[in-house]
Amino acid sequence: MLPSISVLIPAYNEEACIESTVRAVVDCLSAYQIPYEIIILNDGSSDGTEHVIAFLLTRFPSVIRMLRHDTNQGIARTYEDLYCAARMEYVVDFAADGQVDPHILQKMLPLIPEHDMIICRRTETHYGWMRTFVSYCFRLLPRLLFGIDTIDPGCAKLQRKEIVNIPLISNGVFREAERIIRAKKHGYRIGSVDIVAHPAGNNSGANVRLVLVGLFDMLKLYFYLVILPRITPSSR
Repeated sequence: MLPSISVLIPAYNEEACIESTVRAVVDCLSAYQIPYEIIILNDGSSDGTEHVIAFLLTRFPSVIRMLRHDTNQGIARTYEDLYCAARMEYVVDFAADGQVDPHILQKMLPLIPEHDMIICRRTETHYGWMRTFVSYCFRLLPRLLFGIDTIDPGCAKLQRKEIVNIPLISNGVFREAERIIRAKKHGYRIGSVDIVAHPAGNNSGANVRLVLVGLFDMLKLYFYLVILPRITPSSR
């Protein structure tokens, strides 16, 4: 039997596309006899996103919950608040802009019996050359430092709720990669499905400041997980 699922959708100025994303989730999960909820967090949108969410609440009141940030808090804080609000056994995150078609759940759900986390792997990212290079480096370095393939940490993931409760030290673009690394080191089974993603509405991953923060977080994690245990064998 499949577990209950919390679908988490961060939304920032997604008036044009959030309704189609939510309807796709409902269309997909309604076919399964499982409890589910859809939690949408409006991260300080300045357009009509909240009005669209309010309309969706009237159409699907039994499954949708809305959270709100009065001002934009950024994606890391938004996801943490969504994770905290989730009530079901598994959580899955989808961008409101429809980059990942929620119907991919039809391929992910059958993998649950053998996996604790299933990551969507984009076969085409639609990035420019700089963002492509940064993304490549952020996948190569964890392999070299931790011996772990993070697959595609910025894409949609279906995972046990307990995994998102694992404490993290990263606060930027490396945060989801750290979650995957720690999950692997805790012994959770990780799998993936390939997807064809649509172009994202807003990419900031090649921002120099964000990249530097991500690199710092990666090195900090390397110190705690690799270096520190070597110099203090009794540490946990």
